[in-house]
Amino acid sequence: MQSLGFKMLVALAAAAENRIDASPMEGFDPKQFDEILGLAELGVESCVVLAVGFRSPEDKTQAFAKVRLAREDVVVEK
Repeated sequence: MQSLGFKMLVALAAAAENRIDASPMEGFDPKQFDEILGLAELGVESCVVLAVGFRSPEDKTQAFAKVRLAREDVVVEK
């Protein structure tokens, strides 16, 4: 059986190959997610969330340079 991480990697790579934006999401409540989407009635449950879609050509920020904060501004070392 393949790991969930590997399957997510394959999904991300397939999206990228097809020029589809994709981003895994953390911090969701699986039980609430399942309830909202009615997944129990389908006999399935959520374990990951992967947002996929196409960029809007009207998104003026998509051409902006990426901004990365300096490591020392983000990481606290003891």
